[in-house]
Amino acid sequence: MGIYDRGYMRRSYRRGGSGMTVTQLLIAANVAAFILGNLLLRAMGHNPLDALMMRPADVLHGQVWQLWTSTFLHADFWHIAVNMLVLLIFGPHVERAWGARKFFWVYTFCGVIGGVLFVLLSLMGFVNPLSPCLGASGCILGVVGAAAVLFPDAEVWLFFAIPMSLRTASFLFAGFYMWNIVFQGQNYGGDIFHLTGMAAGAGIALLE
Repeated sequence: MGIYDRGYMRRSYRRGGSGMTVTQLLIAANVAAFILGNLLLRAMGHNPLDALMMRPADVLHGQVWQLWTSTFLHADFWHIAVNMLVLLIFGPHVERAWGARKFFWVYTFCGVIGGVLFVLLSLMGFVNPLSPCLGASGCILGVVGAAAVLFPDAEVWLFFAIPMSLRTASFLFAGFYMWNIVFQGQNYGGDIFHLTGMAAGAGIALLE
C-alpha cells in the first residue's frame, strides 16, 4: 500500500486565505526574512534582524521571543537553501498526515524546544551563553523525525547517492549528531538543535 492510499494521507490541506499550504508559507517567511536581512545589511551597513537571533544570555534576561524569531533567520545562502529544500521534500507529507494546524505547532515546538535545551546547557557550562543561534534546522529536523515515524519505509537517497529507508537514514543522522555533541565536534551547538528537534518530532508522531 502506498502512503497516499492511507486515510490520513487523503486529508486535504487547510490552506490560508492566500491559498498556500503551511509548508509553502513557512518557506516564504524564511526566504523573505533572509532577503530582507540582506537588503538591510547593504542599505544600512548592518542587519537589524540580527537582534532577533537567539543568545542564551539574552533569553535568560527576558528576551524569550528569540527562541522563536531565531528560527526564521539564516546565516548564508547555503544555510537557508539546504533547510528549505529539506522542508520542501518532507513538509508536504507530514502536513497532509497531520493537517495544517498541528503541523505548524509541531514545527514551531521542535525549533523552540531545541533553544530551551541550548539555554539550559549554557547554564551548565556546556555551551557559551553568548553564542548566537539562528536557523530553522531544529524545526525541520522535527519534520524529518516525524516523517521517519509516519513513513519509515519511504526510500531516500543519502547525499543524493545512497538509497536507504527514511528510518535508517534518520538513525544514522541522529547517531552522528549524538556523537558530535558528546565529543564537542564542529558545530556541536547546532547539532543540539538538530537532535532535539528530530527527537521531539519523532516522539510526537510515536504518541499518536
